[in-house]
Amino acid sequence: MFKLPRSTTSGPPAIALTALVALTLSFASTAPTHAGEIAFSVIGGGGQIDVPVASKPRVKVKPRPSTLRPPALTISVAPAVAAQICALSRKAVGQQIAIQVGCRTISRPVVIEPLCGQTFTISVPLLGEATFIAETIRKGSPACKKPLS
Repeated sequence: MFKLPRSTTSGPPAIALTALVALTLSFASTAPTHAGEIAFSVIGGGGQIDVPVASKPRVKVKPRPSTLRPPALTISVAPAVAAQICALSRKAVGQQIAIQVGCRTISRPVVIEPLCGQTFTISVPLLGEATFIAETIRKGSPACKKPLS
């Protein structure tokens, strides 16, 4: 159990929130990759992109404990993968897409504008869940038998 240091002055304990906020657990792909393993999938716009672990997507978990915002996953992908996601999301503007990890949908955002960058952020309700999703993306999982409808 983590204990906070006691303040030498009266009032609540002093907490170095900036240190907590700055904490970022990096789950860059360091494990050996397995052929055919999928890091995550983006489904929508009439298509599906299965991002392979071999493309080495980087994932960071941002706890954000000093704000009311939930934890977030920041996913960075290679330029070739980003171009595929951009093309798919152009077709899906105004529609809902699905982001799937380990055959489980983790987010169903509506595409307001094409996702044409190399880095994406997804809010996740719980820190433990965000960490589990990051590890699953890093390690990969078998491709799903069928895409979402």
